[in-house]
Amino acid sequence: MSDFIPQNADKSLDETSAAESNALDQATQPDETYESSTDADKEKIDETDKAVPLTAEEYVGWFDEDGEDEYENPFLKKLKKVLSLFALGNFISRQEFAVAFGGAFGAFAFSLLLLSVSLALDEFAVLSTIFATFGSLGVLGATLAFIAAALNRFNDANLFDCSAQTSQEKFLLAAFKNFGLSFVWITALFLAIFASVCAIEAYDDHSLFGGGLCALAAWFFGALSLFGLVGSALAVGKETTQRFHSVGCYVWNADGWRGNATRQDFLLALVNYAVATFTTAFPYALVGAFFCWAQEEILLGFLAFLFCFLVSSLIFGAFLLPASARRLRTLGLDPRATLLYLLVPAPYMALVLVALEPIQAKAEKPEFYEEEEEEPNLPF
Repeated sequence: MSDFIPQNADKSLDETSAAESNALDQATQPDETYESSTDADKEKIDETDKAVPLTAEEYVGWFDEDGEDEYENPFLKKLKKVLSLFALGNFISRQEFAVAFGGAFGAFAFSLLLLSVSLALDEFAVLSTIFATFGSLGVLGATLAFIAAALNRFNDANLFDCSAQTSQEKFLLAAFKNFGLSFVWITALFLAIFASVCAIEAYDDHSLFGGGLCALAAWFFGALSLFGLVGSALAVGKETTQRFHSVGCYVWNADGWRGNATRQDFLLALVNYAVATFTTAFPYALVGAFFCWAQEEILLGFLAFLFCFLVSSLIFGAFLLPASARRLRTLGLDPRATLLYLLVPAPYMALVLVALEPIQAKAEKPEFYEEEEEEPNLPF
């Protein structure tokens, strides 16, 4: 038999609730020491009671219940940090991109080694297939990892943000800077093509070691040239968009189609269009024309040269449409005449708009003006 008595249970519950209420009242009541202290002492107490914000490492470690990070292998921690550079949506600096590029290159080299081993094991079909499969997957994975790191680097450089505005000096500086860098990326592209040809010849001669080195060089220079050429094109396109947005001639903004444009305004837009077209088209035109001329196809080289400028002109020519509409309105013509850009090459159309003078509107007589009646000429 237990000694449980209902009356005593009720009393214990009442005592417990009373104690809790007294503790809550004491907690909510102001501290007598704090109230009786001076203002200087109160400030010291407030400063000590302020919460100190956690750092990034402390914040991460706060959720780590087991505390395994303290005893984690340093090499494993560095490996995790390197692998995090390939996650899409991140922002990585130049140094981090160099590390990511080196990691992708190392993975590609190891995968290429597996492919070379698979070619050497022709007599063992099963092993050759296994090494060839893992090697091919490694090459593909390394290439995709490099592309992800490149996109993260473009994000960090804000090459996809075209909503801001820029000055004329900054636009010209970025255009000529990327124009000069384009020759570096073109040189890397030539080296990548040359290394690819050497790799094919080495594999045809059953020289696996030489072919592997040439393939490594081809991947290195090819990835470098791809990253540079795409980055330069994005940089020039971004600066061009921001420049036209600054002067109110933004092609996707309805306000850019309204208003008027003087000869100087439209001439400035034309200069920006010419700079952007030349900066982006000339490197690609040079490469295309060189390969065609090297094969003694002079006509194809000339067409390749013009094709690159035509494509770039169509891309940046869209920015001339709002400026042209504003210029046509100033000339007293229909702004919808900008559709003539589809028929007439943009430079000729632009020069015509610059050369034309605005139509002078006829002076209207005020409403209160009334013509005086001519008095008849009388003989006397």
